[in-house]
Amino acid sequence: MSVSIFEAPDEPGHFYYIKYLTEEHRLPVQSFRYSENVVKEGHLPPLYYLLGVLTTFWVDMSNIAQIKLNPHFAFAPMPFRVRNAFLHSDIEMFPYRGAFLAIHMVRLLLVLMGGLTVGQPIRSPGASLQEIVSSL
Repeated sequence: MSVSIFEAPDEPGHFYYIKYLTEEHRLPVQSFRYSENVVKEGHLPPLYYLLGVLTTFWVDMSNIAQIKLNPHFAFAPMPFRVRNAFLHSDIEMFPYRGAFLAIHMVRLLLVLMGGLTVGQPIRSPGASLQEIVSSL
């Protein structure tokens, strides 16, 4: 079981940041007016996104346009709420191709980065909390 493409909080914004870096080869310029920003997550530090570029730069993401917004979605209380913000189809199924492959690769990168973060204290089992925090 997994979360459908772009249904995780902020996933579209994070992925489009990576796509922007891949295509434009530069950091996005940010405005104080949120609506003017091409990349909505562009204010965040770029390390994760640069690692995402290194993971996915070779993937043709031209099929990203096949991900469509669900016209019936709205933030509304249950039972009137439509759960999916995007319409999903078989193109998202394994074997992944194009943008769908890139999204899953970025998700795997995130799992690996999380594993390294959680594994840090395991590498130093006798260390105090202060030593672990200072080593980060």
